[in-house]
Parts: sequence; C-alpha cells; structure tokens
Amino acid sequence: MDIIHKILNEGFAWLSVAFGLILTCKFVVRIGMKKSRIYRDELKKLNKYMANTHKLMGISLVITGLIHGIFSGESVISLNTGTICWVISITLGVSWMARKILRKKGNWIKYHRVLTLIFLLTLGFHLIDVKIFDNKISTNILQHKKQMDYETQENKETSTSGYENTLLTDINGSLDKYKFKDGTYTGVADGYGPGLTVEIKVNENKVSDIKIVKHNEEGRKHYQRPMEMIPNEIIQNQSLEVDAVSGATYTSNGIVNAVKYALKQAIIK
Repeated sequence: MDIIHKILNEGFAWLSVAFGLILTCKFVVRIGMKKSRIYRDELKKLNKYMANTHKLMGISLVITGLIHGIFSGESVISLNTGTICWVISITLGVSWMARKILRKKGNWIKYHRVLTLIFLLTLGFHLIDVKIFDNKISTNILQHKKQMDYETQENKETSTSGYENTLLTDINGSLDKYKFKDGTYTGVADGYGPGLTVEIKVNENKVSDIKIVKHNEEGRKHYQRPMEMIPNEIIQNQSLEVDAVSGATYTSNGIVNAVKYALKQAIIK
C-alpha cells in the first residue's frame, strides 16, 4: 500500500510539474517562432501541435494536481502552496476557455501570461518548500520555539521515565525473543519535535495496541501517515524493524523509539 500511495502522491506530483512546464513552454515557442529565421517552420509546426493539445494538457494538469493533493496528506481545502498553485491552474484554464469573451474587453493574452508567471513562481516555491526544505520554511520558527519550551521538561523526564538514549539498544528487532509483563505502558521519545508519547498494551507477551497520545510534530502531511502505519506494522510483525515512511523519517523513528521505551518498562529480565 505504501508504494501505491507514493505513486499517487509523488508520481502525480511530478506529472503535474511536467504538464505545467509543457503548457508554459508554448509561450517560449511562440516567441521563438516570431524571432527565429532558421527554425521558423519547425517552430510553427510545434506551436500548432501544442495549440491542438493545449486543452488536453490543461485538463491533465488540473486532474493530476488534484490527485496529488488528495494523497499528499495535506488537505486540498487549506491554505498551502500546493493548493494555491492548483487554484491558479484552474484560473488559467478558465481564462483560456473564456478567451473569446475576454478578447472583447482587452488583450486577454497578457493577463493569461501574468497568471502563467504567477503559476510558475508558486510552483517553484512549492517544490522548494516540500522537496528541498521538507516543509521547514513554514514551520521552523514554531518548531524552534517548541524545542525551547520542551527542553526543561525533557531533562526532567530523562531522570524519571527512562528517557536515556542508551536504552535504545536494549530492545531491538523481533519482539518474540523477549518476555514482557501484561499491562499498559507509556513511552516518550523525540520525533521531528520533542515529546512524542505512545501508550502500548501488552497481552500474552505480544504488543496488542499502540496509541499516539501526545506529540508536537509539525506538518500534518508529514506525520499523519507514519502515525497510522508504523504502529500497525509493529503490531502486525511483532517487530521494531519497520521501514520509516518516506518524507517522515524523524516521526517514524520517534514512534519506534517511544515504543522501545514503553517496552523497557514491561520487559522481564
């Protein structure tokens, strides 16, 4: 299921980028067609082909953008760079379909090109925000503040709840090789933010339930999937050797480490 989600999210994201760039290249071809003397005939043919497929490309851009948005983890109906980019693409399509009406009121192509420029700038910022900085542009200030707020609390928990990093090596891999007491236990670890807290239930030497009871992660599109997948995989496999969710490594590892701390309290030595 993870590979399917990845295809629907990242695959359609790059398809959207491809359609967007191809659509905007039409303006470059038209400029080249007017100014070039050597390749004018070739550019005319290319411009004609792009004009014939312009509508189909535009519809494809809107559809692939919507699919990417649905599976990105970030709500499509929210204020983020991806949704803004998608709305601009729809606006571009509407202006193109209404070009005959808009021509009567002025030079519509200028407004269409301005919208195209805004689309490219928004798309560029969206790629930087999501792919390069992993959405930290919009969250690093809040994250730094939360890190400072929880620093004192984290130090206190270190001495009272087994929060030392040395404990991480005590429980690893398959859980079948350990003996645990039945009961409910709580573990705390760092994810992308501090204080990621899980509550686990142990029954008949197996982890039967894992709940995220508290966290300070930033960016729902990053932490939602690991919080759904990692606990289920640990329970299903009865193992702490689970793959981190792509794009949410810190949260994934934080959940596993928090479960380790909880199991440390249940282990029978």
